[in-house]
Order: sequence, then C-alpha cells, then structure tokens
Amino acid sequence: MLIGAHTSSAGGPAKAIERAEKMGAQVVQVFTQSPRAWRPTPISDDQAAKCRLALCESETVERIYCHATYLINLASPEKELFKRSVECFASNLLACESITSSGLIFHPGSHRASGLQAGLVSIAQGIASAVEIASRDFGKNFRTSVLFENTAGAGDTIGRTFEDLAQLIERTESILAGKYSINFGVCIDTQHLWASGIDYSSASKVESVIAQFDSVIGLGRLKAIHLNDSKVALGSNRDRHANLGVGSIGADCLGLLIAHNAFNAADCILEVPGPNGKGPEAIDIEQARKIYSDGLKVWESNH
Repeated sequence: MLIGAHTSSAGGPAKAIERAEKMGAQVVQVFTQSPRAWRPTPISDDQAAKCRLALCESETVERIYCHATYLINLASPEKELFKRSVECFASNLLACESITSSGLIFHPGSHRASGLQAGLVSIAQGIASAVEIASRDFGKNFRTSVLFENTAGAGDTIGRTFEDLAQLIERTESILAGKYSINFGVCIDTQHLWASGIDYSSASKVESVIAQFDSVIGLGRLKAIHLNDSKVALGSNRDRHANLGVGSIGADCLGLLIAHNAFNAADCILEVPGPNGKGPEAIDIEQARKIYSDGLKVWESNH
C-alpha cells in the first residue's frame, strides 16, 4: 500500500509533488482549482508538462490524484446548478488528464428532496455529459479514472451506502458503454464510513465490511482510501476529520481496516488537519505508516 496525503498545489501541481516528497509521501492528492469556487484555475501547458516531468522523475511520489470541486452537485434538481456542475466537472477532468492524474475523486452530491433514484440518474447523466465535453480536447480514451467517494450520510447526500456507489457505477457505465474508454471506481473515506454508521472496530467487523463491499461493488473497484480519524461518533452522519489516533475511531481500528490484505492495491491518502490545522505533514505520514504496520501485525497474528 502506498501512503500519501492531500497537499497544496499553490504555484502549480509540480510544487505539490515537491511538497509531497519533503513529507515522504508516495502519493499526493491536489485540488485542480479552488475547491469552493466555480471559476477554474487554468493549468497552463507549461505547468502540466512540469508536473508530468516531476512525477516521472520523483523517487518518492508514484501517483497523483485530484479531488473535485466541492460545489459540484450533479444530483441537483436545479437546472442551473446541474449545468454549472457538469461544466465544472468537465474542467476538473480536463485538468486531471493534463497532469496524468490517476483519479478524479468526488462527492456524488445531494438530491435535495428529489429522491434517491432521481439523484442517481442525474449524476450518471451529468458525468456522461462532462465526459463528452472533456473528450473534445482529449479524445475518447481517458487515463484518469472517476472515483466515487462514500459520504458521511448527512441530509439528502448520495453515496452513504455501498449500494449507492454500485448503482452510480452501473448507471454511468451503461450510458457511456461503447462511446468512451474511462474507468470508474471508488474511494473509501474512513471517517465517512464511520460517520455513516459502518462499524469496523474489530477484526470480525472489518471482515464483514470487506465482504459486503466485495459483494456489492467488487474489491477491484477500490482504488483509493482517504485515511482520517473522526471528531464525531459512529453513525453521527457528519463529515468531521480528526488527526489519526485522537478521534472516535482510533489508531487500532484504522490499522485493522487499511492493513487487511483486501486493500493492498489501494492508495492511502491522508486528509487530516495535521499538527497545525493546515493539513497533513511528515509526522502524519509517519504515524499512518505505523498504524498500517501495527495493523499488519494483528492480521499476521490472527493467521
């Protein structure tokens, strides 16, 4: 398992790789633009080329991921918000392609009382429209995978269950079948999982969660893990990240989950506040590696 962190891309995405290297991160996640603004921050051809070169030459960082803009809500029944979300998603996808991002991770959105099924249909149609827009610049074959992130379960959000995520993948692939080559997968956020009421506080519960995920979605779809502790209790349905080992999940439970051999191929990305509230630092990467190592020892002792 590769372990890394979300990092600032101020100064261009190549700078994010440089910052990640200093932290000892093996993977890095960035925003393609301001996460709370519609207006895109264009990545110039020169910046994209520098990022690709930095990634190729790095002896530490192996992959880069992008997190989609928070404002995007492809499940919205409001026509103008849906339209802006499609355009923004397409812009994010274009940025990902330009820097050879391994995945665009995004929150599916909120159906805003229009109903779950209507929201699922809207998201699939929105992604298909965004892929069509992006294909005008990059063709029909995409390097970047689209990764649906599970949600904490607040309000009318979609993605709180494995069934939601499975339906999103199935519906989107059905629309795009035979038209474009693009892969869809999942990013599991450990805090969102906990907040949505999914308990993995023991080895047997971890096994149960993994079996359910594999049955409903398929482990081959799991590409990334957002590794975060939680400021809120199990089932609180709130998105509140805490530093590793100081939240309601705890280091032992996190270690049990991420060190399970079913998750070996997934890349682990920290989104914790960090020691100064400004994001992950080297000390957080070190702690994540210890948590993973300790988890491995538990599984080895159980077998």
